[in-house]
Amino acid sequence: MSQVSSADAGCVVLQVDSSGPVSLSRLRRVELPSGRVTELGKLDYLVDAMGYARSQDLVYGIASRDRHGWLHRRPHLVTINRQGLVRDLGEVRRGVGGVAAPTAGAVAGHRLYLRDGLRLFTMDIDPDSTTYKSVLRVVRLKPVLGALTVDDLAADPVSGFLYGISTVGAGPAKVVSVDPGSGTVRAVADVRGVPSTASYTSVVLSGRALYAVHTRPGSRSRAVRIALSGEVREVTSWEPVWTGDAAGCLQQVPTPPPPPPTPTPRPPTASPPPSPTQTPRPPSPPPTVRPPSPPPPGVRPPSPRPPNARPPSSTPPNRRPVSPGPSPRPTATTPLPTPTEAAELPVRPTPSPTPRPTSRPLPPLVTPPVVSVAPRMAAVPEEPDDTVLVLRRWSLATLLMILTGAAAMAAQRRMRR
Repeated sequence: MSQVSSADAGCVVLQVDSSGPVSLSRLRRVELPSGRVTELGKLDYLVDAMGYARSQDLVYGIASRDRHGWLHRRPHLVTINRQGLVRDLGEVRRGVGGVAAPTAGAVAGHRLYLRDGLRLFTMDIDPDSTTYKSVLRVVRLKPVLGALTVDDLAADPVSGFLYGISTVGAGPAKVVSVDPGSGTVRAVADVRGVPSTASYTSVVLSGRALYAVHTRPGSRSRAVRIALSGEVREVTSWEPVWTGDAAGCLQQVPTPPPPPPTPTPRPPTASPPPSPTQTPRPPSPPPTVRPPSPPPPGVRPPSPRPPNARPPSSTPPNRRPVSPGPSPRPTATTPLPTPTEAAELPVRPTPSPTPRPTSRPLPPLVTPPVVSVAPRMAAVPEEPDDTVLVLRRWSLATLLMILTGAAAMAAQRRMRR
Protein backbone atom coordinates (compact mmCIF):
# COMPACT_ATOMS: atom_id res chain seq x y z
CA MET A 1 0.00 0.00 0.00
CA SER A 2 1.53 3.31 -1.04
CA GLN A 3 1.50 6.40 1.12
CA VAL A 4 -0.76 9.33 0.43
CA SER A 5 0.54 11.94 -1.95
CA SER A 6 0.72 15.59 -1.04
CA ALA A 7 -0.98 16.39 -4.33
CA ASP A 8 -4.25 14.69 -3.26
CA ALA A 9 -7.23 16.99 -3.15
CA GLY A 10 -8.49 17.76 0.35
CA CYS A 11 -11.91 16.65 1.56
CA VAL A 12 -13.76 17.59 4.74
CA VAL A 13 -16.47 15.18 5.91
CA LEU A 14 -18.94 14.88 8.77
CA GLN A 15 -18.57 11.43 10.34
CA VAL A 16 -20.69 9.61 12.91
CA ASP A 17 -19.78 6.46 14.81
CA SER A 18 -21.05 4.52 17.79
CA SER A 19 -19.21 2.38 20.30
CA GLY A 20 -21.91 -0.34 20.63
CA PRO A 21 -25.03 -1.76 18.96
CA VAL A 22 -27.40 0.45 21.03
CA SER A 23 -25.14 3.47 21.55
CA LEU A 24 -26.08 6.89 20.23
CA SER A 25 -23.87 8.49 17.62
CA ARG A 26 -20.83 10.68 18.15
CA LEU A 27 -20.30 13.44 15.56
CA ARG A 28 -16.97 14.81 14.41
CA ARG A 29 -15.50 16.68 11.49
CA VAL A 30 -12.62 14.94 9.70
CA GLU A 31 -10.19 16.58 7.30
CA LEU A 32 -8.79 14.23 4.65
CA PRO A 33 -6.16 13.20 3.75
CA SER A 34 -4.50 14.75 6.84
CA GLY A 35 -6.82 12.87 9.22
CA ARG A 36 -7.30 15.90 11.48
CA VAL A 37 -10.37 15.37 13.67
CA THR A 38 -12.61 17.98 15.34
CA GLU A 39 -15.04 16.59 17.89
CA LEU A 40 -18.56 18.08 17.60
CA GLY A 41 -20.19 16.22 20.48
CA LYS A 42 -22.66 13.44 21.21
CA LEU A 43 -25.98 13.34 19.35
CA ASP A 44 -29.41 12.43 20.71
CA TYR A 45 -29.89 9.93 17.87
CA LEU A 46 -28.33 6.86 16.30
CA VAL A 47 -27.81 8.13 12.74
CA ASP A 48 -26.88 6.14 9.62
CA ALA A 49 -27.31 6.29 5.81
CA MET A 50 -26.08 9.88 5.47
CA GLY A 51 -25.60 12.00 2.35
CA TYR A 52 -24.47 15.58 1.75
CA ALA A 53 -26.81 17.99 -0.11
CA ARG A 54 -24.40 20.55 -1.56
CA SER A 55 -27.11 23.00 -2.65
CA GLN A 56 -28.41 23.19 0.94
CA ASP A 57 -25.05 22.71 2.68
CA LEU A 58 -26.75 20.12 4.90
CA VAL A 59 -26.23 16.45 5.68
CA TYR A 60 -29.37 14.30 5.53
CA GLY A 61 -29.54 11.05 7.48
CA ILE A 62 -31.88 8.47 8.96
CA ALA A 63 -32.28 8.18 12.77
CA SER A 64 -33.37 4.70 13.90
CA ARG A 65 -33.04 5.39 17.64
CA ASP A 66 -33.30 8.39 19.95
CA ARG A 67 -32.81 8.96 23.69
CA HIS A 68 -36.07 7.15 24.45
CA GLY A 69 -35.20 3.98 22.53
CA TRP A 70 -35.78 2.42 19.14
CA LEU A 71 -38.21 4.08 16.76
CA HIS A 72 -39.92 0.72 16.01
CA ARG A 73 -39.19 0.61 12.30
CA ARG A 74 -40.51 4.16 11.85
CA PRO A 75 -37.24 6.05 11.41
CA HIS A 76 -37.00 9.85 11.34
CA LEU A 77 -35.37 12.03 8.74
CA VAL A 78 -32.82 14.41 10.28
CA THR A 79 -30.47 17.10 9.01
CA ILE A 80 -27.08 18.06 10.42
CA ASN A 81 -25.27 21.29 9.61
CA ARG A 82 -21.52 21.70 9.59
CA GLN A 83 -21.55 23.05 13.16
CA GLY A 84 -23.19 19.82 14.39
CA LEU A 85 -26.74 21.12 14.95
CA VAL A 86 -29.31 18.33 14.39
CA ARG A 87 -32.88 18.99 13.26
CA ASP A 88 -35.53 16.26 13.43
CA LEU A 89 -37.85 16.46 10.39
CA GLY A 90 -40.18 13.78 11.71
CA GLU A 91 -41.15 10.35 10.50
CA VAL A 92 -40.23 9.44 6.96
CA ARG A 93 -43.27 9.42 4.65
CA ARG A 94 -43.82 6.04 3.18
CA GLY A 95 -44.89 7.06 -0.32
CA VAL A 96 -44.62 3.99 -2.53
CA GLY A 97 -42.71 1.97 0.05
CA GLY A 98 -41.60 1.98 3.65
CA VAL A 99 -38.06 2.68 4.89
CA ALA A 100 -37.24 0.51 7.90
CA ALA A 101 -33.52 0.33 8.75
CA PRO A 102 -31.25 1.68 5.97
CA THR A 103 -27.48 1.18 6.28
CA ALA A 104 -26.15 3.11 3.26
CA GLY A 105 -27.02 6.52 1.84
CA ALA A 106 -25.96 9.16 -0.69
CA VAL A 107 -27.32 12.41 -2.12
CA ALA A 108 -27.37 13.49 -5.77
CA GLY A 109 -29.09 16.82 -6.40
CA HIS A 110 -32.42 16.80 -4.50
CA ARG A 111 -32.56 13.04 -4.12
CA LEU A 112 -31.53 10.95 -1.15
CA TYR A 113 -30.70 7.32 -2.00
CA LEU A 114 -31.08 4.75 0.76
CA ARG A 115 -30.10 1.05 0.72
CA ASP A 116 -32.26 -1.01 3.03
CA GLY A 117 -31.43 -4.71 2.55
CA LEU A 118 -31.84 -5.49 -1.15
CA ARG A 119 -33.97 -2.43 -1.92
CA LEU A 120 -32.82 1.03 -3.03
CA PHE A 121 -35.13 3.91 -2.08
CA THR A 122 -35.18 7.30 -3.76
CA MET A 123 -36.47 10.10 -1.49
CA ASP A 124 -37.29 13.71 -2.35
CA ILE A 125 -35.35 16.20 -0.16
CA ASP A 126 -36.27 19.39 -2.00
CA PRO A 127 -37.79 21.69 0.67
CA ASP A 128 -39.81 23.55 -1.99
CA SER A 129 -41.36 20.38 -3.40
CA THR A 130 -44.82 19.10 -2.54
CA THR A 131 -43.34 15.60 -2.15
CA TYR A 132 -40.65 16.71 0.30
CA LYS A 133 -39.55 13.78 2.53
CA SER A 134 -41.54 11.30 0.44
CA VAL A 135 -40.21 8.12 -1.17
CA LEU A 136 -40.49 8.47 -4.93
CA ARG A 137 -39.09 5.13 -6.13
CA VAL A 138 -38.02 1.70 -4.92
CA VAL A 139 -35.87 -0.74 -6.94
CA ARG A 140 -34.39 -4.11 -6.07
CA LEU A 141 -30.62 -4.50 -6.11
CA LYS A 142 -28.99 -7.31 -8.15
CA PRO A 143 -26.98 -9.44 -8.05
CA VAL A 144 -27.62 -10.21 -4.44
CA LEU A 145 -24.08 -11.24 -3.53
CA GLY A 146 -22.52 -7.97 -4.60
CA ALA A 147 -25.24 -5.76 -3.08
CA LEU A 148 -25.55 -7.09 0.46
CA THR A 149 -22.06 -6.10 1.58
CA VAL A 150 -22.15 -2.50 0.29
CA ASP A 151 -22.57 -0.60 3.58
CA ASP A 152 -22.20 2.96 2.28
CA LEU A 153 -22.60 4.83 -1.00
CA ALA A 154 -21.22 7.94 -2.67
CA ALA A 155 -22.88 9.70 -5.61
CA ASP A 156 -21.00 10.80 -8.73
CA PRO A 157 -22.60 14.07 -9.93
CA VAL A 158 -21.13 13.58 -13.43
CA SER A 159 -22.30 10.07 -14.30
CA GLY A 160 -25.21 9.83 -11.86
CA PHE A 161 -24.00 6.43 -10.59
CA LEU A 162 -23.52 5.46 -6.98
CA TYR A 163 -20.21 3.92 -5.81
CA GLY A 164 -19.28 1.73 -2.86
CA ILE A 165 -16.89 -0.99 -1.63
CA SER A 166 -18.10 -4.61 -1.67
CA THR A 167 -16.46 -7.23 0.60
CA VAL A 168 -17.59 -10.70 -0.35
CA GLY A 169 -14.83 -12.47 1.58
CA ALA A 170 -13.73 -14.67 -1.29
CA GLY A 171 -11.13 -12.69 -3.12
CA PRO A 172 -10.19 -9.01 -2.80
CA ALA A 173 -12.52 -6.14 -2.01
CA LYS A 174 -14.11 -4.51 -5.06
CA VAL A 175 -15.16 -1.01 -6.13
CA VAL A 176 -18.76 -1.35 -7.38
CA SER A 177 -21.20 0.99 -9.08
CA VAL A 178 -24.99 1.04 -8.62
CA ASP A 179 -27.48 2.31 -11.18
CA PRO A 180 -30.22 4.06 -9.12
CA GLY A 181 -32.70 3.67 -11.94
CA SER A 182 -32.44 -0.08 -12.38
CA GLY A 183 -30.71 -1.27 -9.21
CA THR A 184 -27.93 -3.03 -11.13
CA VAL A 185 -24.70 -3.53 -9.17
CA ARG A 186 -21.51 -3.87 -11.23
CA ALA A 187 -17.88 -4.43 -10.17
CA VAL A 188 -15.55 -1.66 -11.36
CA ALA A 189 -12.11 -2.63 -9.99
CA ASP A 190 -10.42 -4.98 -7.53
CA VAL A 191 -8.87 -3.36 -4.47
CA ARG A 192 -5.81 -5.26 -3.28
CA GLY A 193 -3.90 -4.64 -0.11
CA VAL A 194 -6.93 -3.81 2.02
CA PRO A 195 -9.16 -6.06 4.15
CA SER A 196 -11.77 -7.96 2.17
CA THR A 197 -13.91 -8.87 5.15
CA ALA A 198 -16.14 -6.89 7.51
CA SER A 199 -17.35 -3.64 5.87
CA TYR A 200 -16.44 -0.15 4.68
CA THR A 201 -19.02 1.89 6.56
CA SER A 202 -17.96 5.40 5.54
CA VAL A 203 -17.49 6.22 1.85
CA VAL A 204 -17.27 9.67 0.16
CA LEU A 205 -16.26 10.60 -3.38
CA SER A 206 -13.55 13.23 -3.98
CA GLY A 207 -12.73 13.71 -7.66
CA ARG A 208 -12.07 10.26 -9.16
CA ALA A 209 -11.27 8.57 -5.84
CA LEU A 210 -13.11 7.23 -2.82
CA TYR A 211 -12.22 7.91 0.81
CA ALA A 212 -13.40 4.84 2.74
CA VAL A 213 -13.16 3.79 6.40
CA HIS A 214 -12.88 0.06 7.14
CA THR A 215 -14.70 -0.84 10.36
CA ARG A 216 -14.39 -4.03 12.40
CA PRO A 217 -15.39 -4.33 16.07
CA GLY A 218 -12.28 -4.71 18.22
CA SER A 219 -9.87 -3.45 15.52
CA ARG A 220 -8.66 0.03 14.69
CA SER A 221 -10.62 1.81 12.03
CA ARG A 222 -8.50 2.42 8.91
CA ALA A 223 -9.11 5.28 6.46
CA VAL A 224 -7.86 4.66 2.89
CA ARG A 225 -8.04 6.51 -0.40
CA ILE A 226 -9.14 4.19 -3.22
CA ALA A 227 -9.07 5.36 -6.83
CA LEU A 228 -11.88 4.17 -9.08
CA SER A 229 -9.17 2.23 -10.88
CA GLY A 230 -8.38 0.26 -7.70
CA GLU A 231 -5.18 1.96 -6.50
CA VAL A 232 -4.97 2.29 -2.71
CA ARG A 233 -3.22 4.81 -0.47
CA GLU A 234 -3.31 4.82 3.30
CA VAL A 235 -4.61 7.93 5.05
CA THR A 236 -4.97 7.45 8.81
CA SER A 237 -6.50 5.25 11.50
CA TRP A 238 -8.67 5.70 14.62
CA GLU A 239 -9.75 3.80 17.71
CA PRO A 240 -12.11 0.83 17.24
CA VAL A 241 -15.84 1.58 16.79
CA TRP A 242 -18.91 -0.60 16.31
CA THR A 243 -20.29 1.12 13.23
CA GLY A 244 -20.28 4.50 11.51
CA ASP A 245 -21.09 6.59 8.45
CA ALA A 246 -19.80 9.74 6.72
CA ALA A 247 -21.01 12.41 4.27
CA GLY A 248 -19.11 14.92 2.16
CA CYS A 249 -17.05 16.40 0.78
CA LEU A 250 -18.31 19.62 2.33
CA GLN A 251 -18.02 22.60 0.06
CA GLN A 252 -15.30 25.00 1.05
CA VAL A 253 -16.50 28.11 2.82
CA PRO A 254 -14.72 31.18 1.46
CA THR A 255 -12.29 32.58 3.95
CA PRO A 256 -13.45 36.00 5.09
CA PRO A 257 -11.09 38.75 4.03
CA PRO A 258 -8.77 39.98 6.73
CA PRO A 259 -9.92 43.10 8.52
CA PRO A 260 -8.54 46.30 7.09
CA PRO A 261 -5.44 47.52 8.85
CA THR A 262 -6.02 49.99 11.58
CA PRO A 263 -4.96 53.39 10.33
CA THR A 264 -1.95 54.74 12.19
CA PRO A 265 -2.91 57.98 13.89
CA ARG A 266 -0.96 60.87 12.49
CA PRO A 267 0.91 63.11 14.91
CA PRO A 268 -0.88 66.38 15.51
CA THR A 269 0.24 69.08 13.09
CA ALA A 270 1.69 72.09 14.85
CA SER A 271 -0.46 75.10 14.08
CA PRO A 272 1.43 78.14 12.76
CA PRO A 273 2.06 80.90 15.29
CA PRO A 274 -0.54 83.64 15.19
CA SER A 275 0.40 86.76 13.24
CA PRO A 276 1.50 89.65 15.44
CA THR A 277 -1.38 91.90 16.23
CA GLN A 278 -1.78 94.92 18.43
CA THR A 279 -2.48 94.10 22.01
CA PRO A 280 -5.83 95.59 22.99
CA ARG A 281 -5.44 98.30 25.58
CA PRO A 282 -7.67 98.17 28.61
CA PRO A 283 -10.26 100.93 28.82
CA SER A 284 -9.16 104.09 30.60
CA PRO A 285 -10.10 104.08 34.27
CA PRO A 286 -12.77 106.62 35.28
CA PRO A 287 -11.47 109.93 36.68
CA THR A 288 -10.92 110.09 40.40
CA VAL A 289 -13.40 112.38 42.10
CA ARG A 290 -11.78 114.26 44.93
CA PRO A 291 -14.06 115.00 47.85
CA PRO A 292 -14.65 118.74 48.58
CA SER A 293 -12.49 120.30 51.26
CA PRO A 294 -14.28 120.78 54.56
CA PRO A 295 -15.60 124.32 55.23
CA PRO A 296 -13.72 126.57 57.66
CA PRO A 297 -14.77 126.50 61.29
CA GLY A 298 -17.80 128.59 62.05
CA VAL A 299 -19.11 128.53 58.49
CA ARG A 300 -22.13 126.49 57.71
CA PRO A 301 -21.80 124.57 54.48
CA PRO A 302 -24.40 125.44 51.92
CA SER A 303 -27.22 123.08 51.36
CA PRO A 304 -27.26 121.45 47.98
CA ARG A 305 -29.29 123.25 45.39
CA PRO A 306 -30.46 122.35 41.98
CA PRO A 307 -28.40 123.38 38.97
CA ASN A 308 -28.69 127.02 37.76
CA ALA A 309 -30.20 128.09 41.13
CA ARG A 310 -29.38 131.64 42.24
CA PRO A 311 -27.20 131.97 45.33
CA PRO A 312 -28.91 133.28 48.48
CA SER A 313 -28.88 137.03 48.94
CA SER A 314 -26.31 138.43 51.32
CA THR A 315 -28.65 141.29 52.47
CA PRO A 316 -30.17 140.61 55.92
CA PRO A 317 -33.96 140.52 56.01
CA ASN A 318 -34.36 143.54 58.51
CA ARG A 319 -33.09 147.03 57.95
CA ARG A 320 -33.27 150.20 60.03
CA PRO A 321 -32.65 153.87 59.00
CA VAL A 322 -29.31 155.31 59.87
CA SER A 323 -28.10 158.82 60.05
CA PRO A 324 -27.26 160.53 56.87
CA GLY A 325 -24.04 159.29 55.57
CA PRO A 326 -22.41 158.72 52.31
CA SER A 327 -24.90 156.03 51.37
CA PRO A 328 -27.37 153.83 53.24
CA ARG A 329 -25.96 150.40 54.08
CA PRO A 330 -27.86 147.37 55.20
CA THR A 331 -28.01 146.70 58.90
CA ALA A 332 -27.61 143.23 60.31
CA THR A 333 -30.42 141.81 62.36
CA THR A 334 -28.24 141.24 65.41
CA PRO A 335 -25.88 144.17 66.19
CA LEU A 336 -22.32 143.19 66.53
CA PRO A 337 -20.76 143.96 69.94
CA THR A 338 -18.15 146.64 70.24
CA PRO A 339 -14.54 145.79 70.78
CA THR A 340 -14.82 146.91 74.39
CA GLU A 341 -17.60 144.55 75.20
CA ALA A 342 -16.67 141.12 76.42
CA ALA A 343 -19.50 139.42 74.60
CA GLU A 344 -18.39 136.89 72.05
CA LEU A 345 -20.07 135.97 68.86
CA PRO A 346 -22.19 132.86 69.16
CA VAL A 347 -20.52 129.93 67.53
CA ARG A 348 -22.80 127.51 65.78
CA PRO A 349 -22.02 123.83 66.15
CA THR A 350 -20.11 122.43 63.27
CA PRO A 351 -22.33 120.02 61.38
CA SER A 352 -21.03 116.56 60.81
CA PRO A 353 -19.43 116.22 57.42
CA THR A 354 -21.54 114.70 54.76
CA PRO A 355 -20.44 111.08 54.21
CA ARG A 356 -18.58 110.53 51.03
CA PRO A 357 -20.36 108.58 48.38
CA THR A 358 -18.99 105.11 48.31
CA SER A 359 -17.70 104.34 44.89
CA ARG A 360 -18.27 100.80 43.67
CA PRO A 361 -15.08 98.80 43.14
CA LEU A 362 -14.38 98.28 39.52
CA PRO A 363 -14.29 94.65 38.38
CA PRO A 364 -10.82 93.32 37.54
CA LEU A 365 -9.85 93.98 33.99
CA VAL A 366 -9.64 90.76 31.99
CA THR A 367 -8.00 90.88 28.63
CA PRO A 368 -10.42 89.14 26.22
CA PRO A 369 -8.80 86.35 24.19
CA VAL A 370 -9.58 88.06 20.90
CA VAL A 371 -6.83 88.63 18.37
CA SER A 372 -8.19 91.97 17.26
CA VAL A 373 -7.84 95.54 18.34
CA ALA A 374 -10.60 96.40 20.73
CA PRO A 375 -12.00 99.92 20.21
CA ARG A 376 -11.13 102.38 22.90
CA MET A 377 -13.92 103.44 25.08
CA ALA A 378 -14.54 107.17 25.17
CA ALA A 379 -13.82 108.70 28.54
CA VAL A 380 -16.89 109.88 30.37
CA PRO A 381 -16.72 113.69 30.64
CA GLU A 382 -16.30 114.84 34.20
CA GLU A 383 -19.18 116.81 35.56
CA PRO A 384 -18.19 120.27 36.79
CA ASP A 385 -17.86 120.56 40.53
CA ASP A 386 -19.14 123.96 41.74
CA THR A 387 -18.55 123.27 45.43
CA VAL A 388 -15.48 125.54 45.53
CA LEU A 389 -17.38 128.28 43.73
CA VAL A 390 -20.22 128.11 46.26
CA LEU A 391 -17.75 128.26 49.17
CA ARG A 392 -16.06 131.27 47.67
CA ARG A 393 -19.37 133.06 47.28
CA TRP A 394 -20.27 132.37 50.89
CA SER A 395 -16.90 133.53 52.07
CA LEU A 396 -17.30 136.81 50.17
CA ALA A 397 -20.82 137.22 51.53
CA THR A 398 -19.61 136.67 55.09
CA LEU A 399 -16.72 139.13 54.64
CA LEU A 400 -19.12 141.69 53.20
CA MET A 401 -21.43 141.30 56.19
CA ILE A 402 -18.54 141.76 58.61
CA LEU A 403 -17.32 144.88 56.85
CA THR A 404 -20.84 146.29 56.63
CA GLY A 405 -21.44 145.70 60.34
CA ALA A 406 -18.11 147.29 61.28
CA ALA A 407 -18.92 150.37 59.21
CA ALA A 408 -22.33 150.70 60.87
CA MET A 409 -20.84 150.50 64.36
CA ALA A 410 -18.24 153.09 63.48
CA ALA A 411 -21.00 155.42 62.25
CA GLN A 412 -22.93 155.02 65.52
CA ARG A 413 -19.87 155.85 67.60
CA ARG A 414 -19.31 158.99 65.63
CA MET A 415 -22.92 160.04 66.18
CA ARG A 416 -22.64 159.53 69.98
CA ARG A 417 -19.79 161.89 70.17
